[in-house]
Amino acid sequence: MAIFGIVSAIALLAVIEVPFLWKKRMSKELTIYTGLMIFGMVLAIMKSMDLPLPNPLDWVAYIYGPASKLVDKVLP
Repeated sequence: MAIFGIVSAIALLAVIEVPFLWKKRMSKELTIYTGLMIFGMVLAIMKSMDLPLPNPLDWVAYIYGPASKLVDKVLP
């Protein structure tokens, strides 16, 4: 039921916004809008299904972890 509500809300927003963007020939904005709405919809559906969501802080720690160790070795 929650998934139906999420998809319905996204569809309603798309019905309101997409024709305006299409009529004004704003193709870049339409592409960004569509991508962000799909990304948000996927995250909302994952949240409603109690699936584990990715934590951006884990990504930052993974990327900067080796650099931090290198700095610790170089600096006494």
